[in-house]
Amino acid sequence: MLSFIPKSGFDVSNLNNSILILPGLNNIANIGQLTIDLLITSLNLNRVGYFDSPYLLPIIGSDPYRTNKNSNFLATNIEIYQNEDKTISIIQIRSPVISKNGNTMVKDLFDWIKSIKFKYVVLLSGADASRGNDKLLESNRLKIMRTGALNQDSDFSKVIEQIEWTKIELHPEDLKENNTYDIYTSAVNIDNGINFSQPETVETGQSPLIPGCGFAYKLYETCNEGQIPLLFMMWFTVEGDNVADAFLLAKEVGKIINKDDIKWMYPESWKFLFGGLALSSLYTS
Repeated sequence: MLSFIPKSGFDVSNLNNSILILPGLNNIANIGQLTIDLLITSLNLNRVGYFDSPYLLPIIGSDPYRTNKNSNFLATNIEIYQNEDKTISIIQIRSPVISKNGNTMVKDLFDWIKSIKFKYVVLLSGADASRGNDKLLESNRLKIMRTGALNQDSDFSKVIEQIEWTKIELHPEDLKENNTYDIYTSAVNIDNGINFSQPETVETGQSPLIPGCGFAYKLYETCNEGQIPLLFMMWFTVEGDNVADAFLLAKEVGKIINKDDIKWMYPESWKFLFGGLALSSLYTS
């Protein structure tokens, strides 16, 4: 069971009516996690608690955001951060879901989100651009989906319309029942006639397969059924150096949290993304 342990002195009610941002589970290139690192650093958020989860690989490490300040803080696999005015809350997930525990993790995470009464939720995930068609590659690599509960928020809908983001295109052969790929890690291209001006949900109740999103779509689907206002932001990319992708996605997130003037700061933890330099002795005899 997923349990939230708040920092000493932190009132859990401070999370109420804030915007929750979190990364997808097991998504390609860890785009969601990289973007979360960037947001936590640039918005100068403070850690307010952590989760005890039996569904994630256990890890522990030094402070990822204050590596040069002699911090005695130890980071864990899933934590929550918040800004000083308590309007933005961010969950960081640093390890993958243990095999066959994905659906249970999603359910527990949904139950916790529902108990807090967030203003709305923003879910960030990478998606596999190598599985896309030419139309996808020629367009903005950011695609979005909104739950029915968020679609009913007229103020938020006006913001989305002004930004002119592209909604995800769904295709019949991408549906679960028509595909032999793993349900939440693969997809192909289709056209079901849904116009971009209409809601992103599939009227028939059929679910699409999104390439490389891990369990992100499962969380979206669960929140949609549970009437949680959630924006699902997918950034289509491939594995490699994804720092630039994280900056681009973070800038898009800034548009919906009223933070267009963010001074982006390179997270200290990113200094170790690709390990240290090779020893010169490896190349000398």
